[in-house]
Amino acid sequence: MSNEEKVLGKIKSISFGITGYNDMMLGYSIEFSLDGGSRGVITSEGFLDYNRVKHSEHCEWTEEERDIGMINMLKKLSDVLKLAKVDTIDRLKIFLWKSH
Repeated sequence: MSNEEKVLGKIKSISFGITGYNDMMLGYSIEFSLDGGSRGVITSEGFLDYNRVKHSEHCEWTEEERDIGMINMLKKLSDVLKLAKVDTIDRLKIFLWKSH
């Protein structure tokens, strides 16, 4: 038996842009209110922005790892749009959220 529960969630806010630690990341954040607003959850993902953080030999990551992270972030956002059956983030309204 699975501990997964499907709950109708309403998107309270969504953003895409500069975010994260010290505003150094490019990414998205989606805040959901669940069960009529009595519960909530936030999902977000981002990676160090190319224009704000330059790579150097002292970095613990490579440009290739950053590229892969950015691509995967956009794939996840694309999956959210597909699941919600919309084509832009400003059209996201309500969809089922799997809560653990």
